[in-house]
Amino acid sequence: MERIGLRYNTPDTLVEMAHYDDDIPHYLYWRDFKSAYYSPLHYADSYEVMLLRGLRGEVTIAGNSFQFNGDRLFAIPPNIVHDLQVEKGDGYMYVFHANFQFLKQYVNIEKIFNYQNRDINDICYDIPEVEEGWRIFQDIIRHDGNIFLRLQSILELFSMLSRNLHNHDKPERQRLDTNNHALQRLVDWTNAHVSEKIDIDTAAEVMHLSRYYFCKWFKRQTNMTYFNYLSTVRIHHACCLLESGISIEETCIACGLESVSYFTQLFRTKMGCTPGNYVKQYCQKA
Repeated sequence: MERIGLRYNTPDTLVEMAHYDDDIPHYLYWRDFKSAYYSPLHYADSYEVMLLRGLRGEVTIAGNSFQFNGDRLFAIPPNIVHDLQVEKGDGYMYVFHANFQFLKQYVNIEKIFNYQNRDINDICYDIPEVEEGWRIFQDIIRHDGNIFLRLQSILELFSMLSRNLHNHDKPERQRLDTNNHALQRLVDWTNAHVSEKIDIDTAAEVMHLSRYYFCKWFKRQTNMTYFNYLSTVRIHHACCLLESGISIEETCIACGLESVSYFTQLFRTKMGCTPGNYVKQYCQKA
């Protein structure tokens, strides 16, 4: 993995645990959207700042949904469950990830926030300084070979983010953390069993909830039904398999579906094209 780069492939896991080390404590990638894209509920072990240029879609972060049409900037703390849906278009998405464990040997961002009696997890998700963020992203790319200028740009990024804080009282923070941890468990379980015949009753049992309360809780936390979420996980998994050269028939079975015609219909609904056309588009980009 490099610190700067273009990404085409679909991540093969819904838990983003990228490889970080002393040389790569952060990375920034960008991608286009020649076809529709949906990243189901997932979370990362790093701080994520996502900049969207000329795109249309919706992002949900910790149960808060934000629709976008044009340019937007979002900040997502480590381990916060979120998803992303982007329509086919000519724009680009730029994503910056910083792993504080490795970054702190150069600069301790969390300690700087704590010194000012601030919590980095209280940064607002929706950041209004889009153009300033875009300029900083360009600086991070341009100064990748100069550690002093690169760290200066990263500090400037978090300085900008620190101007956008919301204060949670202790009960609210505990409630948010409890729901987020529960969503993490469900994301992990769903991803691990995507090839099986999962139903709502089984998912509710895993979460130790009644079917009624599970459906109500999940909808409140994600603004979607669990069935819809499960469908997006299956299609996300299908994209990974198709990109790796697995046949459509084998992909269908590996995604917990028995009917290729239903799989094709579901894939077209989520991705805007058939599995066969998706493979052709991916091969052209690769």
